[in-house]
Amino acid sequence: MTESSQQRRSTFNRYIAAAVAILLPILPQQAIQQLPPAVLADVNTVCREATYFTVASNQYVQKLQQLSSDLTSSQIQTKVWQLAAAKAAAVDKKAFYTSLIAYDNKRRREAAITATAAIQAVTRALAAVARQAGYLNGREHAADLLAGAALAGDPTHSGTRCTHAITQTPTTFSTCTDGSLEAAGFTNTDLDIFRTTHVKISKHSDLKTLTSTSNVIATTTGTTFTGASAGKCQDSSESGITDVQLSLKLTKEASLSTAASKLKNHGTARDSCRQKPEQQQVEANEDKLERLICEAQQAVAKAKLDITGLDVAALQADEVMLEATNNLAMGNERVGDPTKREGKEAVAKKIAALAGDPTNFYATFVSELNKQKVTFKKAGKTTEKSLEDIAKSDDFGIAVSYFEGQSMLAIADAATKTCKPQLTETEATCAARGAGDDCKSPCKLVEEEGGKKKCTLDAKAAKKQAQNQETEDKDDKTTSTTGSNSFLITKAPLLLAYLIL
Repeated sequence: MTESSQQRRSTFNRYIAAAVAILLPILPQQAIQQLPPAVLADVNTVCREATYFTVASNQYVQKLQQLSSDLTSSQIQTKVWQLAAAKAAAVDKKAFYTSLIAYDNKRRREAAITATAAIQAVTRALAAVARQAGYLNGREHAADLLAGAALAGDPTHSGTRCTHAITQTPTTFSTCTDGSLEAAGFTNTDLDIFRTTHVKISKHSDLKTLTSTSNVIATTTGTTFTGASAGKCQDSSESGITDVQLSLKLTKEASLSTAASKLKNHGTARDSCRQKPEQQQVEANEDKLERLICEAQQAVAKAKLDITGLDVAALQADEVMLEATNNLAMGNERVGDPTKREGKEAVAKKIAALAGDPTNFYATFVSELNKQKVTFKKAGKTTEKSLEDIAKSDDFGIAVSYFEGQSMLAIADAATKTCKPQLTETEATCAARGAGDDCKSPCKLVEEEGGKKKCTLDAKAAKKQAQNQETEDKDDKTTSTTGSNSFLITKAPLLLAYLIL
């Protein structure tokens, strides 16, 4: 090879290497993982296939337990945010937690639909896989029984036939009881029925047949058996008595030569499973099992119940979160449509402001918040628990009502201090008003010597105004007593400030 050709090849190889480096990260995993998993190479006997599907059955059971648990635990985060909203004193925090509750209610409804579909798909796959494992295990047991068959006693003779019956002794199922791939001798044990790209499913018609009865028969030509004893048949020929000794040897054949088959890409769409045949068509057992395994994979992949990894960007892209934040937190900056263009941009900025540091969002509003310890009153005693523990317990309703009451009391106190009018007129302030039209009650104009007028405080008018204000305060407030908590609530501000859903 010339030096120039070597240079060209070197340049070509560099381009190829660069192209591969660019393409690998963007190629879908399904396009890369086309080879069957190594564990399938060890599925080479009936017993090992049975063990393979037994382990798969256990994985399906665990997945069902996980999905069921996730459906329950997905409600916990909503309850934690309800507790945080009830406890929050600041209106903006209360509004943000309430918006998160609205977001999570929608998310849980959508997740429940996909989780239910996943549970149904996994249940169907579990039934099919367990049936296959049971069939193979039962067949293996039958083969073991047949392999242990023996000749029973002495043969019988009839004419030219010498027949020796075979006996089979029932035994416990003991030769194929492995519950794990390791115990079954698998070299590779990396089975994940939810991620595997291939499966091995033996066709029932390819397995060796078993006989329900077995006999060993010897037939002679020209002579007739005349007796049978000591495990032999005898015939009387011209040369004397001849013994015919029978023997029996049965060998179990358990080897398999099933090839691995792809689970997906059976239709025009990428990653498509086998299609269920029309009602009038019969679906082969191996095709049905393969289809159900594939459908379970797809359904589980779509089911996402937990909120692990929830971030600010996901909230800013969610229409329910945008609408709720616009309604609860925007105040005078509320936009017409928070889901489009400038409106969406404005509300998204508000969400970011309320969420704080985006890198700590999940810790602040989920993981660390759930661990936060709080105290509340129960049966007259102070109880301390984390928000997550409260959300999981029967104390949830009690704690929410306690925090709501405390929040309402704080708002009422703040409203009383902020909104109550103060009578601040004095002789000095009245004099400062001058002798013109600004001299109003409880100030009054009085005429001094020389006809000069002066604005001064009217003691009777000031006293009467104070009495009137006290009466108005009583009318504008209502006293509510629940259990041992008595608190004063100012009506109007609470209707606007109290944001708990």
